[in-house]
Amino acid sequence: MRKVVLLTGMLLAISSVAAACGDGGDGDATPPEASPSPTAGTSPTPSGTLTPEPSATTGIGDGQGGEAQVVFMEVAVYDDTVDRPIKFGAPEPGETHDRVEVWIKEFGPWYPDLGGKADLNTLGTYPAGEEHELFIYPDGRDGGPEIRVTFQATADVIPNRVVIRVSDSSVIVTGPAIPESRQEFQRQA
Repeated sequence: MRKVVLLTGMLLAISSVAAACGDGGDGDATPPEASPSPTAGTSPTPSGTLTPEPSATTGIGDGQGGEAQVVFMEVAVYDDTVDRPIKFGAPEPGETHDRVEVWIKEFGPWYPDLGGKADLNTLGTYPAGEEHELFIYPDGRDGGPEIRVTFQATADVIPNRVVIRVSDSSVIVTGPAIPESRQEFQRQA
């Protein structure tokens, strides 16, 4: 049964292409319009995964009541510590809150899993051009500073990624959504 369905689907696809090309008998047949490839609407990223590109529903607004552009936002955290390691993972109830946390307004807390020294979180879509904020607690809420970072999703890069690098002495935040593309903060001792 499965072979019959597969074969029928292939025959329908072949006949559709043949019909779009004409009968081929006179040599003047109009070629079919380019059909989208299986990856149409995506672009490769360095890791080889596919990332959605803007579509009509995420296009730039026309200023005449059209839709505002929304873009995908991601946050990546890297553990660059050597002598002063950070703790990671969600704290247990009643436990001292001394683990790295990223708190994103309108999203909530995120405790990156840094067992592999890095973690990535896709936040979803944000309107381009609007300012948002996140808070970084490199040593948890009970163990160190609260770092406030504003970001503004930009339509220039999709997806927008905020990169947070925690080292022994500093927290560096970079990305196209970050003012001046880079901010550095001291990690208190």
